[in-house]
Amino acid sequence: MTNAGLSASEAVNAYALVSAAEGEKGPDGKTISGSEKLDAMRMIDTLEISNAKKLAALEAMGYNTDETMWNTKYRGNDYESYYFLSDAAKKAYLSLPWMSVKEFARHYSVCSGYTADKKDGESVSGSRLLKVMQYINKLDESRDNKNALLQAMGYTLDEDDVTPWNTLYRGRDFGSFYYLSATRRQAYLDYCSWAEVKDFSRWMADMDDIHSIKDAGGKVVTAKMTQIIAYIDGLQLADDQKTALFNAAGYSSKNYKYCPWNTYALPTPVLAG
Repeated sequence: MTNAGLSASEAVNAYALVSAAEGEKGPDGKTISGSEKLDAMRMIDTLEISNAKKLAALEAMGYNTDETMWNTKYRGNDYESYYFLSDAAKKAYLSLPWMSVKEFARHYSVCSGYTADKKDGESVSGSRLLKVMQYINKLDESRDNKNALLQAMGYTLDEDDVTPWNTLYRGRDFGSFYYLSATRRQAYLDYCSWAEVKDFSRWMADMDDIHSIKDAGGKVVTAKMTQIIAYIDGLQLADDQKTALFNAAGYSSKNYKYCPWNTYALPTPVLAG
């Protein structure tokens, strides 16, 4: 150790301390990974030598010195909790100085345990992110802190993405709203917020399956809009709700005259006699 810059007496003291480091045993009786190094750091830290010498002593005893209590980026008062975070979690935590390490470790552990839902053997896109967001949304944190925590969990939201804490949706079924496309979300908010999201999603899916009817020669016999109107008219909705759904389907007021429920939009008939 004298080659590491320590005096002979300092080297002897450091060697004696570090040699006694045993680490902490887990429930299975095995030494917890990393705990022996932490034990060695605790002991070396009792020596009245510079941090540079403490690092040198630790390295001389065969320990990696990339992350220690003397050169860490962590500036809090709970280094031991920070030390046991994974490298990815350490990096994530440093962006959240307002949160205690133990609290972050708990949230990180929960969120890391979430997996994507499966459908027909395939992962459902966005399903893991939804679980993480719903967990974070239950925390007593500000909107900005929730955004920061979500990013710390490894997610960078695109402009069209929504979270439970930044959406204009105020209903009880954020999950269904989340799975709508950005265009459908906006259509729902603009025209159909009176409806349950699942109903709206079903109506839109049904209308997606409607196509123009053509004859054998390829000539359109019944236009898609005509069938859309018939579909909407068959729903148990008020007239203004039908009009709103018609708008959400992408049709404008210039087509109202074709909607049988919009009788107020039609010319008043002239009665004979």
